[in-house]
Amino acid sequence: MSQQPNMLVIFVDQLRADVCGCYGGWSSATPNLDRLAAGGTVFTQAYCPYPQCSPARASFMTGLEPVKTGIGIQSNFRMFGKRTVERLDPELPALGPLFRDAGYRTGYIGKWHLDDENFNGDMSTRGFDYSFGCGTGVAEVTSTASACGIYKKGIAGLGRSTESWEGLQARRAAEFLQQSVGAEEPFLLVYSDTRPHPPYNVTQEDLDLFAPDSPELWPNIHDDLAGRPVVHRRLRENIMGDWTPTDDEWRTILRHYAALIGATDRDIGRVLDALDESGAADNTIVMLVSDHGDYCGAHGNLSKGVAPYDELLRVPFVIRWPEHIRAGATSDRLVTLMDVLPTLTEAAGIDIPGEVDGSGLGPLLSDGDAEWRDHIVVSHHGNNYGLCTMRAVITADYKYVYWPYDTAELYDRKADRWEMDNRINDPDLQSVVEELHDLMLAHNQRTGDLFNPARTPPPAHAQWAALRR
Repeated sequence: MSQQPNMLVIFVDQLRADVCGCYGGWSSATPNLDRLAAGGTVFTQAYCPYPQCSPARASFMTGLEPVKTGIGIQSNFRMFGKRTVERLDPELPALGPLFRDAGYRTGYIGKWHLDDENFNGDMSTRGFDYSFGCGTGVAEVTSTASACGIYKKGIAGLGRSTESWEGLQARRAAEFLQQSVGAEEPFLLVYSDTRPHPPYNVTQEDLDLFAPDSPELWPNIHDDLAGRPVVHRRLRENIMGDWTPTDDEWRTILRHYAALIGATDRDIGRVLDALDESGAADNTIVMLVSDHGDYCGAHGNLSKGVAPYDELLRVPFVIRWPEHIRAGATSDRLVTLMDVLPTLTEAAGIDIPGEVDGSGLGPLLSDGDAEWRDHIVVSHHGNNYGLCTMRAVITADYKYVYWPYDTAELYDRKADRWEMDNRINDPDLQSVVEELHDLMLAHNQRTGDLFNPARTPPPAHAQWAALRR
């Protein structure tokens, strides 16, 4: 097709992959996401490059590793009583400017989170002709979960049914799509929903409509974190405080997360319906991704932070383009948020000045056996959840996690889905440890990461214990 395709990017916040229906999760909560998946390709091994909002979003916008975007921890974020001054480097080629300069009508609706406190909200400076911001959600909330270390008012609650701000965002997205009907120029719309980021505040109606009656608890919800670096226990203490939820309390939390996902999915459905009604769906690439995942009880913790677990790192990644991409297909190749920009620009025939770290997904969408990367690296530099540094190397079979001041971690991804058995001391896997450590070192050198890890893997867990005595 000679006409450039339209682009609709649905960007949600803190949605872990495994809870979505098309990933084997709560189908009652994600009928519209599942509808999108049925018409396109689902990437089952998609990862964020950094399990924190701003760094992950910066990589999404630029196709670059987090160390290159200008945001190392979090934009406009209070640290030691002061706001950080980090923001997405405006000199970098990014989604908005690239498409606007190529003649696209560009729009951005919802959460941005890539500028410092001096940003005046003028998204035209970020390459978007039309924009509508984000605000608060459900009103008059009554907590249904105990207060904890991070969420002083409780992580879940019930509120009064109102026209939510997020619902208004969906209406604005629908209007943007309707206004694009008959336009000469193609459009790029980023619909960035703030949900299902906690607190999981929902209405009783949505709780009844979307949440399973008695959700099954994750097998790792009572993880004692034995054999893991001490940072995991410290992070859990920072987030949970002295609260250890009962099983019934965990089920309440899971039901609220499912209900908030369902409310999010309902508005996604409204946007998809508007696209269908506009008549532009057949020539529109629709992509849905999340910035990162969510503990939501995994390993006995909540929220997110400097941790390597799949619940935080693995995200839904779905792409649909009628008559160009196979419907109902899946891919288990390792992909990342950095692949979003090059995928969309390649489809639109737009050149990116300079190099990016991500890769266009075209080869995987047309040929499932195409040559592709065999590993990805995830990083985290710490924030108020825990001031420490982490690097994780992920392959199809293993995940290696490096901490500069404690033992490393190694998980067998095929045999230990819930990541509870740290195999770092297994003598039969030391060659794997060394191989993945070398991949991390090569990644640091290639990306210009200033973090300077040891040249060899750290001592095994028992050796660390001896050193502490």
